[in-house]
Amino acid sequence: QLYQRIENRVEEMFLDGLIDEVKNLLKRYNLSLTAKEAIGYKETIQYLEGKMSLEETKTSIKKRTRNYAKRQITFFKHQFVSEEFKSVEDLEMKIENWRKDNGQ
Repeated sequence: QLYQRIENRVEEMFLDGLIDEVKNLLKRYNLSLTAKEAIGYKETIQYLEGKMSLEETKTSIKKRTRNYAKRQITFFKHQFVSEEFKSVEDLEMKIENWRKDNGQ
């Protein structure tokens, strides 16, 4: 489901004028190396330079976006401790204990 949303979003970006957006940014601003490496911009710049076809550009953006999403999912899985509560009272007690422990 996530991958399908990424596919759809990339297609929407092109329909909404990503190529013109990047052209205008390149004309108006001296983009930093960091900005030129951003997902979507990097590939579109390569397309405008004739280094990739439109399909290769879209495929590359989709792939980099999927990889980025995977890294985010992995990161967040390891950031939060998941607990299961048997009842609302159990949850409320946990919250109250946390408040006491943290001076709240």
